[in-house]
Amino acid sequence: MIRKIKVLRTTLLLLSIVSLSGCFKQDYSICPPGERNVRLDFRLIGEDNFTRHINSVDAYIYDAAGTFLRTERIEEAQLDQHQGMFLTLTPGDYRMVFWANMDRNTEVSGHDNGAGEIGLPNNHYNDQGVVTANGDRLWYGPSTPPTRINTRVTRGNPQEHYALSVPRQGEFTDVIHFTPAHRSLEIYVRGLSSQLTVDIEGLPAGLEHMGMQALMGTIVASHATSPVDRDGTSYAATTFDTFHFEDMSGIEIVIRGPDGQEIYRIPLLEAIDQSEADPDKIVIEFMFSFMNGTMEVTIPGWSTTNPGFEI
Repeated sequence: MIRKIKVLRTTLLLLSIVSLSGCFKQDYSICPPGERNVRLDFRLIGEDNFTRHINSVDAYIYDAAGTFLRTERIEEAQLDQHQGMFLTLTPGDYRMVFWANMDRNTEVSGHDNGAGEIGLPNNHYNDQGVVTANGDRLWYGPSTPPTRINTRVTRGNPQEHYALSVPRQGEFTDVIHFTPAHRSLEIYVRGLSSQLTVDIEGLPAGLEHMGMQALMGTIVASHATSPVDRDGTSYAATTFDTFHFEDMSGIEIVIRGPDGQEIYRIPLLEAIDQSEADPDKIVIEFMFSFMNGTMEVTIPGWSTTNPGFEI
């Protein structure tokens, strides 16, 4: 009997150690119920599978006055267990902002300088203001919940922040909806060298936390193309994942030859008009065909499924 009691005590002690170590590692899913008081479940606008597109979530926590308190980060392994976040907060009122997929090519500044609720996600770019690496495919929360019009699901609109009141007793639960904070421009060129460079000028330099507003400053993104063979035709292709933008005026696509010399330049709005592309899509594809001394902008008409990113 004494031996059984010792075994039971040892088992309980080990369970306590495991639970506490999990709490210290921010894995609130295995914390005792009394150690957490906020549960937030995550959803993507227009997409059922959260982890198909998301590998991390950063939550920026502010007090009711907008003063930055701390950041909580959830990694992919934790999202595989629970597509959401558990937090332990002192009872009271808070504001929160969420960025998903903020990895190597994005940094946030300004949220801890006393300004309150001002976060500036920026690309990593060189001294000339040129982005040479592709951006992260960011998602932003909170967004308004999606609505369905016939068979079409709206993306929802980004909100300035998420407000919550943590009760003195019990657990606060809610759902956070994420909307895309990026746009992708897929560029395909045929009829020229496979070793081209494509620049996108006039892209937003970053976004503010305040409702995912684009910053006033702009940058240039410059990518070398890669050879792609589709349906027996060779193309020089590249993809630009950039911060979300609604105002397309001032954005231009520039195609340069192997020596860096400018071959062709066109405003984004004109390329959309000529190709009849959908300007509201997250991913916009362009085909630039240089054939018989003429140039035509169209939408790629693949006979097989386009492997590019789609939502």
